[in-house]
Amino acid sequence: MSRRLFVFRENIHAEELEKIAEGVGVKVKRIQNVVIMDNIRDEELIYIFTELSENALKDMRIYEGNFREESCQSLIKAVARAEPPESLIDKLIFNNLGKVFVDTKIFFHAIVDVRQKKIKAFEALCRPPIKIVDLINIGKSTSEFSENFCRYAALKKASKFLGENLLLFMNFHPRFLKDPFKVFGDFLSTLYTHDVKPNQIVVELTEYEELDIFAVKNLIYFLKSEGVKVALDDVGSGYSGLFYLSELNPDIIKIDELTEEQRRYLESWKLD
Repeated sequence: MSRRLFVFRENIHAEELEKIAEGVGVKVKRIQNVVIMDNIRDEELIYIFTELSENALKDMRIYEGNFREESCQSLIKAVARAEPPESLIDKLIFNNLGKVFVDTKIFFHAIVDVRQKKIKAFEALCRPPIKIVDLINIGKSTSEFSENFCRYAALKKASKFLGENLLLFMNFHPRFLKDPFKVFGDFLSTLYTHDVKPNQIVVELTEYEELDIFAVKNLIYFLKSEGVKVALDDVGSGYSGLFYLSELNPDIIKIDELTEEQRRYLESWKLD
């Protein structure tokens, strides 16, 4: 445990951190937009980070080391040395990976055809003991590793009950697709080791708007050529959702609710 200084551009974010930390019994000292904590445990810091708003996380800079807040010069040096939180969050997650791997729970959400009254598919859900998913945007390397672990653990478990006529939905977020063909190439190889066929898998792309449209189209073409089905999560409303729907031509779409325009458009689709 060490001394940490958190600095923000906006005072409101420093107040937010102070309130959350005090709420879990952590002693803090705030000097305007600077928050100081001593001897805080990893699990406490992880909880605090997961409770912070996204804007506060993006606004935050951290310094770990020795400094004296009563010395203006020492405090200014610490503030100047403060860095974005990526490396610290990566370190926190890495230090807790053992707990994550031991206590992670894999669940399967049934997807039912209400007309046939039959289960048609399962969606794999990963529930780690710490809210890693909330840190993925900040902690890059270990968060990516943790999500891959969740995906392969789910695949191993599903292979024991997945029948030939059942589909398995698995989520892939674009933030992890820097080299998508390698990622999915490795994933397809893993399918065969678990005796699962590609045509039983539905790759569910989330927040695909972050990727270049041509890259997504090439990726979907590759997956379909290998027999994998593609689903778009949360297609959205209005022209944006319709644009991606028409351009990407997925096998399956997931929509919470339809606008009247979307309803008319989908009626023109040849849906099963």
